[in-house]
Amino acid sequence: MTDYVLIDKRFRTEHTETEWRYYQTGYTKIKEQGYVIVLQKPPS
Repeated sequence: MTDYVLIDKRFRTEHTETEWRYYQTGYTKIKEQGYVIVLQKPPS
């Protein structure tokens, strides 16, 4: 599992589903700034 995921929000229709899938596996949003969302994996 990847520790951090960066999602580019400029392509809204594509990132919404991707972001949702990461949330379903336990990732949490730790930062959102400009066009970028940073997600962090759940603790082991």
